[in-house]
Amino acid sequence: MRKLPVVAIVVAVGSAFSVAPTGGAIAGRELRFFTHDTQQAQLDLGDEGDSIGDRYVFSGDVFDHQGGTKVGRLGGLCDTVSKGAKGDGEDVCTVTLALARGQLMISAAVDHDAFLGGTPQLIAITGGTGIYRAAQGDGTVTVLNATDTDTVVRLD
Repeated sequence: MRKLPVVAIVVAVGSAFSVAPTGGAIAGRELRFFTHDTQQAQLDLGDEGDSIGDRYVFSGDVFDHQGGTKVGRLGGLCDTVSKGAKGDGEDVCTVTLALARGQLMISAAVDHDAFLGGTPQLIAITGGTGIYRAAQGDGTVTVLNATDTDTVVRLD
């Protein structure tokens, strides 16, 4: 099984969210964040080895930028949903960001090999709780190494 890095996809939407109201007040904003996994587990749940059904579970810290202020925690999982003849495939990931004034939900379908290779992947902001209950938009997440990601979030 190939170990996925911090899919912290996704994703750190931190300090700017912790003070921003929902709805139109955050629309049109672009936010950048850095995430760092502190725990990871790769579960071989499908056929033995790299296969459909495998699950990657992770949690970690969300920062306003690399080396910056911690603004929250994240937890997420990625499930392998397809595998190609060359071992490539697709993962579907869901991430929850726990921030000071609510939670933010992120979802993505990522190209496994491109994602691990550092190619930015699209993410969807699918809602949240507290001040994030009306959050929606998209963005990208880029894997930097086995524990870190850079994330850009664009809010509608």
